[in-house]
Amino acid sequence: MMKRKRSDSPEPSCVSLKSDRSMDHPRHFRDGASSPDVRPQQKKSNLSRNQLNSIFKELEHKVITLIKNELKRFRKLLSPDYPACTEREVEDEEDLHSVRDGALKITLHVLKNMNHTDFANTLHNKSVASVYQPKLKSSLREKFRRINEGISQHGSSALLNEIYTELYITEGWSGDVNNEHEVRQVETASRRPATQETPIKCNDLFKDKSI
Repeated sequence: MMKRKRSDSPEPSCVSLKSDRSMDHPRHFRDGASSPDVRPQQKKSNLSRNQLNSIFKELEHKVITLIKNELKRFRKLLSPDYPACTEREVEDEEDLHSVRDGALKITLHVLKNMNHTDFANTLHNKSVASVYQPKLKSSLREKFRRINEGISQHGSSALLNEIYTELYITEGWSGDVNNEHEVRQVETASRRPATQETPIKCNDLFKDKSI
């Protein structure tokens, strides 16, 4: 009776064949090319880099233009015949305050390194005055535009121009008041000589620099 020889390498079963078919095929890289799922990220990275270069090119142009304009303004401030900055100019350029402050610090630093400390000090003083004096005037005008009559209560303030009575500055009679009808009647009765009067209107309180 002959015995069958057992095969040294048994054939794979059906299960093992299915398992072999279900395995993923290895990815092949040729000439250093990246796999398909990596290429979109690489393309996105290149696009971002191009955008960044474009943004910074435009940024460089705008920063240089801004600094040039500020240097022109600083040169005008150092000019002896340059007028003081108006309040309107300060209000229009309020959003540039922090930018101008930075440009001023850079300019002062460079001037001091160039041994022009006198110019730096003059520029600093004039810049501060041109910015903060109009702002202070504007703040005071807003603060005193409304006043309280009698006992101060929240929300009971009134506009000054609605309750203001025109005042007069009298020259020639020191310490006298000459803006009431009763005073004028006494003047007429006593035949006191007429005095020169300067009227002060409500708007003059905020416009006249001498007040």
